[in-house]
Amino acid sequence: SRMEWFLFCCRTGQGDVSAAAPRARQHAERRKEVGADDGKMLSGVMHYLNDEEDEALADFRADWDGRREMFCGYHALLIADELDKTADRDVILQQITANMPENRDFQDRRWRARLAPLFLSVLRKGDASVWNSRKLDDLLLEIEPGEVTNVYYFAGRFLANRGEKKLSRIYLEKAATSPIRWKFTCTMANYVLRKDDAAVGPTRGGELDEATQRLAEAVRHANSLRFGQLPAKAVDAYEKALEIDPKCRPAIWGRAMAEEKLEQFDRALADYGTLLELSPDDTIIRQRHVSMLEKTHAYAQAVAGYKAGLAANPDWTEGHRDLAWLLATCPEAKLRNGALALEHAAKAAKVDDADRWKTSVVFAAAYAELGKFDEAVAAAKRASQQVGGEPQTEIARQMALYEQQKKYEPPPETKPPPAK
Repeated sequence: SRMEWFLFCCRTGQGDVSAAAPRARQHAERRKEVGADDGKMLSGVMHYLNDEEDEALADFRADWDGRREMFCGYHALLIADELDKTADRDVILQQITANMPENRDFQDRRWRARLAPLFLSVLRKGDASVWNSRKLDDLLLEIEPGEVTNVYYFAGRFLANRGEKKLSRIYLEKAATSPIRWKFTCTMANYVLRKDDAAVGPTRGGELDEATQRLAEAVRHANSLRFGQLPAKAVDAYEKALEIDPKCRPAIWGRAMAEEKLEQFDRALADYGTLLELSPDDTIIRQRHVSMLEKTHAYAQAVAGYKAGLAANPDWTEGHRDLAWLLATCPEAKLRNGALALEHAAKAAKVDDADRWKTSVVFAAAYAELGKFDEAVAAAKRASQQVGGEPQTEIARQMALYEQQKKYEPPPETKPPPAK
């Protein structure tokens, strides 16, 4: 087709690009005019490959705003970054982060959101040297074929914008030499490298090297079993992946999640502990580890775990909120500390996010623990105003306790056994 010929010319440096471009542009514009799903995306690619970055940004941004196609979202934020439109970049980056699956799990293309925290950490530090290659490598083991090429391109472009030439060149080269040649990102990587007069190697046999591909297939198979609600079979499959690489973090993570599903909390706790040793500053792993400590009624260790995580990551909002809740409501009464709970709740409240109602619930429990029941009722009412739906029932139950001058108590059916 017209577009395919144009992309071939851009990708290989062969053929008459100037002759192919007008026809490809007509095709892209026609697709956009008729409202085709890929119309704006095709137009964005076309503009970018013709050095029309402002127009490309407009198309990619419109597609992202319209149908939340994360592929276009990343293109838009990277072009905004390149054009020094940092406000636009940051808005899109935050929007993508909001699509992050809870607990790092994913069963659809929302996995792409997992790139965003890697970008955010670099932007917050203002230093590309903090880029976490290990987390990117972990991600590559879990995503579907074809998406590996996209990840290499997005990471390469982001680092190139930060002046990190060596690593960005490695990632862009991997995208440019991908065997999945029809990917837009393969063409765009070739285009970016050729503009920089960089030599592009031959097409590789696979997106990943042979050993990594074997491990990736094992991890992806185990993930499919777990997402298919077959946790016991998933555990066996993850163990086969760990025979290939005993320190494979995605496999240890997946096994722990499957063990949770099987209510094998002690085994899950051990796996999360192993992951913490490998990644001590990872707040998501820390949260799961502490959650298992609570499930096994090791409440003092749970408090210590939150404090250790917050010492390493003072801006960990969920950590402040969850620690405050534990301090205000802990089944082991001697560990309750309403004053300290209020301090951590106040730190969580500095972030005005969609979960602010949860922080209000925590404030209510902390005030009640201190015997300040008027303030507890007011905080519970605030939480009720901040959220609708299912949480309302539990908020109302807690508010009734505070109105009766009672401290927090769990619902009768969920009361834990005595602490160990």
